[in-house]
Amino acid sequence: MYKRQLFSYTVGVVNDGTSVAPTVVITDTLPAGVEYLSASAGCTYSSGAVVCGLGDLGAQAAASAEIEVRATTAGTLINTVEVAAQEPDANPADNFSVHELTALATEPAIHIEKHTNGQDADVAPGPAVTIGSEVSWTFEVANTGNITLTNIIVTDDQLGPICDQNELGPSVEMTCVVTATAELGQYENIGTAVGTPQGDLPDVSDTDPSHYLGVADEADLRVIKSTPGVEVFEGDILPYSIDVANLGPSVASSVVITDTLPVGTAFVSASDQCSYSSGEVICGLGDLEAESGVQVVIDVEVGTTGFITNTVVVDADQDDPN
Repeated sequence: MYKRQLFSYTVGVVNDGTSVAPTVVITDTLPAGVEYLSASAGCTYSSGAVVCGLGDLGAQAAASAEIEVRATTAGTLINTVEVAAQEPDANPADNFSVHELTALATEPAIHIEKHTNGQDADVAPGPAVTIGSEVSWTFEVANTGNITLTNIIVTDDQLGPICDQNELGPSVEMTCVVTATAELGQYENIGTAVGTPQGDLPDVSDTDPSHYLGVADEADLRVIKSTPGVEVFEGDILPYSIDVANLGPSVASSVVITDTLPVGTAFVSASDQCSYSSGEVICGLGDLEAESGVQVVIDVEVGTTGFITNTVVVDADQDDPN
């Protein structure tokens, strides 16, 4: 049980005697660390004590009263209750009861973690997103305190209200996702989560920024072809290494290498992505993420002497600014 939490004392009385106990009265002296809120019918509160008149209690009969309080301090709460009637009790030793309860310190807290397209982009620039495409934000909210939070509200300074939830227990999480269309340029938005702790405590909140960079649908592809040396002999197998890099800013989709083999050479083999037909080697590389690269190798047999000039072209669906 925690400080500022509501709880109830239930006081039960049994008449173990053989005759009626007239005018039975319970007196519950509340601990200093609780605030009285309410009690069962027939009970009154005054000066730290709750007095409940139960009336006459027949032999072997039972009665009870409930007292609702709120813990106002952390620590040990010792509650003492006494029962009495107008007739003498043959065993007064069991007319008293002491109940001990520990109220823990309340530590309400909330934490929000925001991701843009799956990235924890707290610092700019964040992920590159092609303008006009969908950008997604995930808001992960957790109750990191030790008491239940109510009326949890998640908002964003650019997107507005995101989601809400009635209650979030300690160590429990909630997740909300929203999407929008990416805009050109550097974009920043800040997510905020607010929750109300149970009890008379102020709201708790947390914020987390996120970023993305809206870019045009362009991919700057760079291709470099190399050989092991500058001289070969007729009849040698000459390997061409072709390195393709996407310098960004967007993903390059359907990337294709076209290598027109020089006159005087014969195709031998190539990487798995490649095929040969009518003097051309075509390599389908699929999509190539920004700031990534791939290499293919084409082997040819040299059938001539003199200078051998080989030209390769790389292309993709996107415009290439260079």
